[in-house]
Amino acid sequence: MSSSKREIRKTMRKQKKQEVGEIKKVFLIRHGETVANITGNDEDSDTLLTPEGEIQAMSWQDFPSSLIFDVELVLTSPLRRAIQTACLIFQNTEIPIEICRYAREHWWHYSQHRGSGEYSVHQLLTQLPRADEIQNLEELEVRDKFWNPEQEELESKIKTANAVKSMNNRAEECTRMLQEKLSNVPQVKIAVVAHWMCIYQLTGRKIRNCEIVECELIKSSNGTWSDLTVVGLIENVRRT
Repeated sequence: MSSSKREIRKTMRKQKKQEVGEIKKVFLIRHGETVANITGNDEDSDTLLTPEGEIQAMSWQDFPSSLIFDVELVLTSPLRRAIQTACLIFQNTEIPIEICRYAREHWWHYSQHRGSGEYSVHQLLTQLPRADEIQNLEELEVRDKFWNPEQEELESKIKTANAVKSMNNRAEECTRMLQEKLSNVPQVKIAVVAHWMCIYQLTGRKIRNCEIVECELIKSSNGTWSDLTVVGLIENVRRT
């Protein structure tokens, strides 16, 4: 993008800020690399990060001045690779980390995108920094149309077009609920550790592991919030 176009966009955002009230900053972070990202196979249920994925997440510690460390709240998908990523990126901070089912990945008919249950997550947390500080863990115990690993496993075995369509529709609604949650929380600077399709649905951006899409939510004069507006992309130094 040319410098003149960047200046035009910057001026437009500045004018918009002057016309409206509250503006929220949202950083959508894709989790680190997993085995499934490398092989393309759906072999591991609720797959974990590879050693490289862990390094990708921890590499953000080399940039303590990064805008992501200025957030007031971190929301993370309940899938284990996202929880790992959140704990590793924000391990040296006191920023609250909260489980949010709406940040989970789509394609629930694949085992890697279904949750593995509360026990498995609690076992994982014993190996992670800030494990005793994770908030909203009770979210893992509540079953509804947006989070029900056991029911989703049964549905995936049916393998009919209608069953897959039903799960995909719920996943898309789940992501819309994430944007609603971002609008409703009191914090104005928020990081969300999520997944490829979740982030793509929200922004239209296709990003690599541990990259970040910087966005804004803008409140209009009538009190309604806009869709997420992409401000820029922050690449990971160890991107794959």
